Amino acid sequence: AAKFDVLKKSGLPIWYFIGPNTPNSIVQKLDIGFSFSNSRQTDEVQPKLNTGFELFELSAPLQQAFNYFPAVKVPYGETKLNAQNKVLLSQRLGGFTKKDPILFVGEKGNLKYGVFFGEGIWRWKINESSRTNASDGFQELVQKLSQFLVLKQNSSALRITMPTRFQKGT
Repeated sequence: AAKFDVLKKSGLPIWYFIGPNTPNSIVQKLDIGFSFSNSRQTDEVQPKLNTGFELFELSAPLQQAFNYFPAVKVPYGETKLNAQNKVLLSQRLGGFTKKDPILFVGEKGNLKYGVFFGEGIWRWKINESSRTNASDGFQELVQKLSQFLVLKQNSSALRITMPTRFQKGT
């Protein structure tokens, strides 16, 4: 738990990877407003893009690629997510979309974080590479999420921008 405290106090953004074997008790120590049923059973679910996600935009080709990405393994059961968290990718079983997340982001205090909930994200890159001979979509996903996490928000109410002036030396 001390390692988690050091990370959280650093204020650095964190991208958590929580798999089916991660105990919920460990996730609770992260204090990110997320919990799930501890179950020995798993589900194989595919990603479904949340069209209401507005924190950053994804290209049309990447949005389409989610339809082809292979399933990831998640713990069976219901998840609970606080309102501080925004879901980018939900779980899809065939034609049925669950409210449970695969990928979400959140912010608590000065800490921004992303969470991939499942095992097998590496299959997405392999799938895309074999389908398109490139992995641009997967790279875009990692890049956009990383950029979002490291971007510092300017929370000051007053913003002044002035043109830069250069004077020619004499």
